[in-house]
Amino acid sequence: MPEKPSDTASSIILADEKFQVIDAKERMTVPDCFVLKNKIGSGHGEAKFYVGNDNEETRRFFDNFNRRCIFLKSDFLKYLEDAKIEYKKPQQPYRKKKELISDWDDYWKLVNEFQGELLEFSIQHQTQIIGPRVYINSDDYVYKLLRIISLPNITYLSALKLKSERGEIVYYFRLFLDYFGEEDHPSVIKQEEKEIQDPRSFSQKPIWQRALVVIAGVVMNFLLAVLIITYLFTFEGVPTPGNQI
Repeated sequence: MPEKPSDTASSIILADEKFQVIDAKERMTVPDCFVLKNKIGSGHGEAKFYVGNDNEETRRFFDNFNRRCIFLKSDFLKYLEDAKIEYKKPQQPYRKKKELISDWDDYWKLVNEFQGELLEFSIQHQTQIIGPRVYINSDDYVYKLLRIISLPNITYLSALKLKSERGEIVYYFRLFLDYFGEEDHPSVIKQEEKEIQDPRSFSQKPIWQRALVVIAGVVMNFLLAVLIITYLFTFEGVPTPGNQI
């Protein structure tokens, strides 16, 4: 029996088309074994992607592997924007770390070459797997692009199961970054910590010196106000009421 979203289900608009959200799978890790280019460990990369244990919840979400799947061009660009600092100042021990700087520019240009916002692809259930796990795979270029630009271990996939106003059920995949639970890139955090620990920084000055700086600011504001008032009285004069007729 096909799933029917409740009246209270949330909705989403993708490329000017409205969809109703039926179900969601969040934070599926993109491992090193999945990526093609930005690898850390050994191996050539495996095209299959783990989406969950083989249980009722996973089977309910992926009840039909022949459904249309989509990425958004804007999501790919957003991911590259967020990942730019890791490409330019890599913190993980990538095998080809020196190539990352130029790779980002190539990938940014590559994604921008797509004409439309919706990037469609199809998936297959990877059945030749031993153990209670569910994997998907695809031969489509968009899926391969995902494997090319992804940075392992800090990249995640989320998936929404959507129903269009025409009744079509589709899977919407989105990739995003998480720097091990931190909102900022490790290099940014290190720089902030370095500035805090710098003996020349304001936070490292003795309390009496910091107090003098604060007091000096207040005094300067007061003196500035006095100067302005003095100027007005000296050169503008005191206004007097005119004669009334």
